[in-house]
Amino acid sequence: MRARENVASSPLELNPGGQKLGYLGVVVAAASWGTWCIFLRQAERSRPLAPQLSALVVLTTVFLVLCPLAVRATQRRTRVRSRRDWWLLVAFGITDALNCVLYFSALQTTSVAVAVLTHYAAPLFVALGAPLVLGEPRHPRTLSSVVLGLFGLTLLLAPWNVPLAAGPELLNGALLGLGSAVFYASSLLFNKHLSATFDASEMLVYHMPSALILLALLVPHGGWAISEPALTWLVFGFERMRADWTMFRYGSSADAPPPPRVTPSRSP
Repeated sequence: MRARENVASSPLELNPGGQKLGYLGVVVAAASWGTWCIFLRQAERSRPLAPQLSALVVLTTVFLVLCPLAVRATQRRTRVRSRRDWWLLVAFGITDALNCVLYFSALQTTSVAVAVLTHYAAPLFVALGAPLVLGEPRHPRTLSSVVLGLFGLTLLLAPWNVPLAAGPELLNGALLGLGSAVFYASSLLFNKHLSATFDASEMLVYHMPSALILLALLVPHGGWAISEPALTWLVFGFERMRADWTMFRYGSSADAPPPPRVTPSRSP
């Protein structure tokens, strides 16, 4: 007989305090997206900026500032991540980049109210995607609730009260906002799925290369010009990104399962 170690997963035990912090982190991060208009309006006081360039500046700042934290977290990790996990991080970066570009475009195209309202449809798409991506139980009323939520959003936008001349602007802005909501929801699902293998700082930093490459490719010809004040305002917007750090830090860990438990067993 020889001793052998078996790795068994512990049952999922939710910490009520951590769960509340997780919910609070997600709420703060989501609410903070409405403040982006302040930084973007100030950055564009002299001339409009390409949304792709604005997103590129902001995400580059996040990458550079948080990179040391990610490296430190990686050094503490002993678990080997699979190639699939790293490819999921690449996909995460693509969804995050598209989320930022579409949201910034919506803020440029229509009013702040329309851009933010449509962007906040993200929880509806999370409810649809969670059972498919995370394997969570599907509630029988989920689909009807999502339809009801979109109907309520339409009532808030009230497109029938918009002058005919402003109709295309409202429609385009709303579609851009809804597109950003879809990709924001995708980012949340990626975050939750990868939280078992990556630290929050690792996810924030290591998904950036694919996001930055995509954004650089999307910047239109002649859209690289940016003034020093505009650059300052966008970099200063990183302070607003601390709310997103709260989301990743608590949202990813509130319901995360504990690490595997090593239990000895004997086999012949």
